[in-house]
Amino acid sequence: MTDDGGMRTACGLISDFATNAPTPIIKRINELINMLKQVLLEPQIVTTVKLHAIIAIGDIALFAES
Repeated sequence: MTDDGGMRTACGLISDFATNAPTPIIKRINELINMLKQVLLEPQIVTTVKLHAIIAIGDIALFAES
């Protein structure tokens, strides 16, 4: 069993960090992507949580691009 609300919140926080955090987040991009990848790979996690993980990955990608 998973805490869907907690995972959605965590993915949202990662998105917020990626869009609003200072440059030091770059040092953690690999770790963040790996955590989000685990959310996507876990079959027990509901689709709505996976959507938040995909959005967070997109936010990180946009941050890394700039």
